[in-house]
Amino acid sequence: MSERQKMNVEIYGQLYTLRVAPEDKANVEKIARRVDEMMRQVGGGQSHLDYRDVAVLAAMNIAEEYFKLQKEYQELVTILDDEKYQGGCVQKEWERKNYAIHFHIAGYRV
Repeated sequence: MSERQKMNVEIYGQLYTLRVAPEDKANVEKIARRVDEMMRQVGGGQSHLDYRDVAVLAAMNIAEEYFKLQKEYQELVTILDDEKYQGGCVQKEWERKNYAIHFHIAGYRV
């Protein structure tokens, strides 16, 4: 693993300095953008919420997304392990679920 380097990310108007491996930099930037996006979504127009409240609500929303995706993943694994799905049926079901997961990640609802 490479030596960690400092990098700055901005989340909801706050600058954070992180130490990350160079190969993880793009992923950390992507994560920071998602957290910032969720905090702005939660905090938008909610002037009565302080920074901590916005962060907790954003974390709850991100955790909800994670658990939904985890459940969908488990459903896909079950489909692939299930003997009643063979050949093309597995492929078609996988494509349908995979399509739904990608739309969910992109912020669309299927």
